[in-house]
Amino acid sequence: MKIKPNIHENILEVSIENRPGEIGICSKEITKFLELRKTDPDTIYRFVLSIEEIVSNIIKYAYSDCDKHEIELVVEIMKDQVVISFTDDGFPFDPRNAPQPDTNLEIEKQPIGGLGIFLVKNMMTDILYKRLNGKNILKLSFGRFL
Repeated sequence: MKIKPNIHENILEVSIENRPGEIGICSKEITKFLELRKTDPDTIYRFVLSIEEIVSNIIKYAYSDCDKHEIELVVEIMKDQVVISFTDDGFPFDPRNAPQPDTNLEIEKQPIGGLGIFLVKNMMTDILYKRLNGKNILKLSFGRFL
């Protein structure tokens, strides 16, 4: 994991490899960053859970090879919201178009997959996606409570 210095104190740039072990380290750094900026615990919990879901999906599904790939995350704290951008060079995937799971099914009968994206979509106030120069760029926004 690489943390890029930033002259703006409310922006954190993190670059990780597409390895599962990077998720926890990245989550801890982002949690620490948000805590130091007085972000409330509920916002931190929802945000970090969303980050773990998205990064986990990128690592599991975005690549057909076993090569190292870089996943870039940029967290920005604004007055009334926290925004995170993910950039990866994996297969194109817009989570806004992911199929809706059947939430009426009992948990034991739920097919594997899809609930994480559903959770993220329901926790965020805004989700933007674009494909640019062979990269996925996903931006999640969440209202910040003080």
